[in-house]
Amino acid sequence: MPKYSCSIGLPSGQIQDRVFQAESTVALQERLASEGIHLFSSRRIWTVGLGKSEGRLGKGSLTGQGLLELLQEMMVLLKSGLPVMEVIKGLSEGRSGTVRASLEEMQTSIRGGESLSEAFAAHPALFPRLLVASIRAGEHTGDVPITLQRFIDHSKKMETLTRKARNAAVYPAFLGVAAVVVLIFLLVKVVPQLSQVFLDSGVDLPGMTRVVIGLSDWVYRNFLALFVVIALCLYGVPRLLRHPRIGLAWDRWKLRIPVVGGLIRYYGLLCFFQTLGTVLISGMPLVRALVMSQDTLNNRHLEQEVRQALESVAEGGRLSDAFRSTGEFPELSLRMIHAGENSGALQEMLFELAQHYEVQFDQGLTRLTTLIEPVMMVTIGLLVGFMIVAMYIPIFHLASAF
Repeated sequence: MPKYSCSIGLPSGQIQDRVFQAESTVALQERLASEGIHLFSSRRIWTVGLGKSEGRLGKGSLTGQGLLELLQEMMVLLKSGLPVMEVIKGLSEGRSGTVRASLEEMQTSIRGGESLSEAFAAHPALFPRLLVASIRAGEHTGDVPITLQRFIDHSKKMETLTRKARNAAVYPAFLGVAAVVVLIFLLVKVVPQLSQVFLDSGVDLPGMTRVVIGLSDWVYRNFLALFVVIALCLYGVPRLLRHPRIGLAWDRWKLRIPVVGGLIRYYGLLCFFQTLGTVLISGMPLVRALVMSQDTLNNRHLEQEVRQALESVAEGGRLSDAFRSTGEFPELSLRMIHAGENSGALQEMLFELAQHYEVQFDQGLTRLTTLIEPVMMVTIGLLVGFMIVAMYIPIFHLASAF
């Protein structure tokens, strides 16, 4: 029986995420309604395994850019006035593999009476929840092409921000790896050869040289153990951080790091406010919009705080008051959200906040990269220079002895 990951509202007013088994989304909704439970959103969990094609992405699967191209083509076809069946058929004819098979299944589903959003929701491996929610909101308001355009614009913006953050980390990471490789090479190859020369000559070694030789001997003797430890860390630490409690503590600690913590917060807030504004302007109710947008914070601690705020909003509280109670939202954002609630322009205020935090993120990222690159270069230079000087001083003593 299919499994569904659901966001539900309990009769007590609590919002929870649970997994249920049901024959279909309709049967699931009827079952929960009979128990007095409100279903905010549901996503089918597809099984991936050997010998099974269900939920498996193979040749012809969608990438981020491929999804945007498909949606842009779909938006143009819908704007031209073609029926939905013709649009999906046209999209499938230009594609292959998993994407084509999924689009053909969608044709069958729509022909059987399902809506476009329900057909998209049946393929979560290809289409994100936010897209399904946007299409569903567009169906309710009768402007699916417009909601598709908003989703495309939103996705392009998020992709640009992600690429910007990723590119900013490439050069420092490259410098760090290069420094580690150079230092290991010096300690394992160069220093042992020179230390043997010093030992044969009987020259008196200064303290800094003895430190470098001692470090080199330790690394050389324990090189295999060090390699195993590093490999285990690279393998185990990411998996350890997936543990709910450990990951939550790690994400909470990251927000407290000077400079870097501010950038993480700015990035999470701008993604969250941009997504929340996009979903709200599509016509989705506030509670469901918060459920759909919370994952874009990219920080489990902030997501937990938003879930707590969501419970207050579901009980009839104001969004600004709910966010204020978490203590994690800057005062500027609280004032602007409060003003947007009073003036009826909440979506516009959310977009303004997203733009403001994008500027803050860009400026902070530029300052950080401008600062970290010379600091890393100086640090690497001092380490390598210390080792070279430490090994050359005895050579000068040997040369002066002859």
